[in-house]
Amino acid sequence: MTKEEIKEKVDALTYDEAIAETERVLSHLEEGNLPIDEVLSQSRYAVALITHCRTKIAQVGKEVDRILDDLDPTPNQE
Repeated sequence: MTKEEIKEKVDALTYDEAIAETERVLSHLEEGNLPIDEVLSQSRYAVALITHCRTKIAQVGKEVDRILDDLDPTPNQE
């Protein structure tokens, strides 16, 4: 897969789907039965999946912060 194909495929996944796919890919890599070219492409795919999950977590964290800020509309003063 090209980088663009990987990005398109990964971007379509939910967080839970990406986690499951990451586990599947890592399991195949750990088995050690893949051709060397496949190891490289699967490694790239796994990195894209992990990056996708981290981005989703960061987005949710920011949204939670916004929600919590709405509970206390007064700015924090130190």
